[in-house]
Amino acid sequence: APSSSPTLAPSSSPTLAPSSSPTLAPSTSPPSARPTSSSPTDCVSSIAVRRTCLTPEQRQDDDLLVVDFVNCDAQDGDWIALYHVEDIDLRDDSYYDWRYTCGDRDCDTSPEQGTVSLRLQTLEEDGTYQVVLARDGVDTSLYVFLAMDGNTLIVSDDC
Repeated sequence: APSSSPTLAPSSSPTLAPSSSPTLAPSTSPPSARPTSSSPTDCVSSIAVRRTCLTPEQRQDDDLLVVDFVNCDAQDGDWIALYHVEDIDLRDDSYYDWRYTCGDRDCDTSPEQGTVSLRLQTLEEDGTYQVVLARDGVDTSLYVFLAMDGNTLIVSDDC
């Protein structure tokens, strides 16, 4: 038990020396908690149409299809296009309308997120259309799609 009155001078007899042999068994006490660093959230490029269904009459009357996008690895010249689902081809210009992600056909800078409007009058028939976020590949005759899942527009009398 500790002394109730401390000594003013250090003790002349040293404490026992530490053990000369380490313990062979691992410690049973839990490991100490380490601070966790929050890892950055992985960005996922995405694209979404604001309208998913319209009648043929609306296709003719409505000027624009508004498309929102997130482009995580934006590069100058990235673009958004509207394809018929049966005509999506990485090797040609089978799209109905397109715009650079900066919003028109005259610029080529690419923001990381934004809104682009595509013309609906270019659609020739009823059917299902797909909106894609893309860029020219190394070989410019081949496009690279960056985002396209779940972004369909249906033109039908049933809308």
